[in-house]
Amino acid sequence: MPQVLHIALGDSVAGSLRVACSNHGMPGSVFCIPDDFSHGPLDDGRSRVDYMRTCFEGYEDWWIDVDDAFEPWDSLVSKIREANVDTVVVWAGDNVSEETFLCMACFWLREQPVRILRPIMKSKHDRNYVAVHTPAELADQFPSTNELRDAVRSEKEATFKRLCDDHKTLRHWNNGRIETVQTDFYDHFLYACCTKDWQPAARVVGAAMGSCNGHNAMSDLFFSSRLRLLIESGIVDANGSRNRLREFSVRVSEN
Repeated sequence: MPQVLHIALGDSVAGSLRVACSNHGMPGSVFCIPDDFSHGPLDDGRSRVDYMRTCFEGYEDWWIDVDDAFEPWDSLVSKIREANVDTVVVWAGDNVSEETFLCMACFWLREQPVRILRPIMKSKHDRNYVAVHTPAELADQFPSTNELRDAVRSEKEATFKRLCDDHKTLRHWNNGRIETVQTDFYDHFLYACCTKDWQPAARVVGAAMGSCNGHNAMSDLFFSSRLRLLIESGIVDANGSRNRLREFSVRVSEN
């Protein structure tokens, strides 16, 4: 019997979708792609892991145990083939990471004889992300799914190829389009949150995250990596062990 497979970006969304299926009558099973596509290279899975490992410096101990960030996509294709999946639902809102995720899905599934559906995600609290919705809300939005026509799939695939070929590794949602920007694009948020007084680095990172708009929510991992570079460049001073984000404080440099 043909199967419906929901693909989710991140463990949190995957968990909510599983509850939507088990407790709220949404048909199908769930497959998780554990990543954040707002930043980092997209052209090579091993290079992407190397990039993420660098981001973890000064944030937390490295715990990811894969050498190729694209292994989950290979597993997804295998599951589609083995489980007789004929319909794939890509849960993606109007934001930088999930739109890139949708484009990437169209690329990876380009040779698979499956329908690709996308639910119409509603904004909630001015956030355009799947993760802000409860399992019940996700189940209610499932009937809104639209099938992507071949022309749309080809357009998304082409967008992903464009992003792969671009040397910039930071992406930004701008009026429905994914653009690439310079790596220091969000640094002003961090600097604006620093003062002449010492503050916990985690607090500064959290404040910078809160400065992002509802289409471009950047993670604490990303801002931690940018804060480290501001410290290394002498723009921001640091006090304490810098092995983990919660172990040190920062202030505007006095030099």
